[in-house]
Amino acid sequence: MSHDVPDMSSKDRSGILDDLYTQLKDIDCIDFLGQTLNLDTQNYQYRVPPNTQKLHILDLPDEILMNIFGHLKAFNGQRNKAFFRFSHIQSASDIKTLRLTYRRFCTASSHLLLNSVYLEPNQSSLSRLENISRHAVGKGVRGVLLLFRFYDSFLAQDFFAFAEHSLEQLRETNDTTERAADHSDCMEYYQMGKQEVFRIIQSARRILAAWEGIINGTPDNPADQEDMRYRNVLRRTHVEYARRFSDQQKLLENEGFVRATAVAFARMPIATRL
Repeated sequence: MSHDVPDMSSKDRSGILDDLYTQLKDIDCIDFLGQTLNLDTQNYQYRVPPNTQKLHILDLPDEILMNIFGHLKAFNGQRNKAFFRFSHIQSASDIKTLRLTYRRFCTASSHLLLNSVYLEPNQSSLSRLENISRHAVGKGVRGVLLLFRFYDSFLAQDFFAFAEHSLEQLRETNDTTERAADHSDCMEYYQMGKQEVFRIIQSARRILAAWEGIINGTPDNPADQEDMRYRNVLRRTHVEYARRFSDQQKLLENEGFVRATAVAFARMPIATRL
C-alpha cells in the first residue's frame, strides 16, 4: 500500500538539512564541553577560592540551630481542662551543657529549658515571672499556671490560732511518717535509714510538746533551752506569716499583680494559656 508523499521543494529540503546540521553541532559542543570540564566524578574535586573561609556550624542561621537543638527536648504534652501541662524535661542537663558551649548555642537553645511557669499571688513569684519573661528562656514558655495560695487573715492576726493550726499540720505529718516508717522500706521511701527516720520523728514530738505548752498556757522555761528554741521558732514564723499576708494584700489591692502578670505574659511569644 503506497502513501502519497508530498513533493518537497529544494528549499524545504535545504532547511531541514540545516536544522539537522545545527543539532549535530550542538551535540558535538556538549560532548566537547564534557571532555573539557572532566566531569568524571572520580577525578572531580571542588576547589575553594583561596580567600574563602571554611564553613562552621556557627555560620548556620539561628533558625536552623534552633530547629536542630529542638530535637534535644523530650516532653509529652497532655491537654488539661485548665492548663496545657508538660512532663519534666528529661534532657534538661543536655540543654544546659549545650548552652555552655558557645554563646550562639546558648541563645539558640535557652528557650528549650522551660515549658511552663508557676505563679503564686506574692511579690517573689511575680518577680520570678517578670525575670523569665525578659530572659531568653521565656521564648519557650507555653503557659503560666496560677496557684491560688492565699494567706489567711485570721491566722495572721491571731497567734494562738496560728499555733493550733501549725500544731495540727505538724502532728498529722509526723503521724503519717511514723506509720509509713513502720510498714515500708525507709531507704527506698525516704532515701534514709529507719534509725534516722525515727530520730526525726522523735525531734518532731519534742517540737509538738513545746507548741502544746504555748497553747495550754504553760509559761516559758528559760532553763529548758530546747523548749525555748522551738517556741521562739513558732513565734518568729507567725511574724513572718503576718508580714507575708500584709504584703499579699497590698499586691492584690491596686490590681498591680494582674497588670504585671499581663505584661509579663505578653512578652513571651508562644505563651497561650493562663
